[in-house]
Amino acid sequence: MKSKLVGVTLAAWIVLEVLSFALVVRAVGLVVAIVLAIGASLLGLADVRRLLDFFRARVAAKAKGESAAFADGAMLDGAMQALASILLILPGFASDFVGLALKSPSVRQYLARRIRSRSEAADPRLIDLDPREWRREARRPRRGVAS
Repeated sequence: MKSKLVGVTLAAWIVLEVLSFALVVRAVGLVVAIVLAIGASLLGLADVRRLLDFFRARVAAKAKGESAAFADGAMLDGAMQALASILLILPGFASDFVGLALKSPSVRQYLARRIRSRSEAADPRLIDLDPREWRREARRPRRGVAS
């Protein structure tokens, strides 16, 4: 079941990439489209190098015990930037468009909020009640506990 979904998704992605390349070639010409594709790949490669430096600094800071310098959100943001770089490196204008969108801090913040809200909602220990759905009860002593 999952392998079929992966296959269909991969096929749809390839078709989307071919169609987007054809549209760009029609709009600007073949030579300009190739130059744009190579430029996007180079941009992604340059950004990967910067991200590797960031992760090395994070590992070094964690080894020194300075983990408070990096917030939890920095790891998610770094992961999204890495995904953006990978999408820019891949050939095709559809993946470049998504990669460039992920380069925008506002898009990354929006996605981070969505991911956090989804993970919080999935916590089975969390019960979210409306103010009318709960009431305080007087504390009762536990059984077997000496007071």
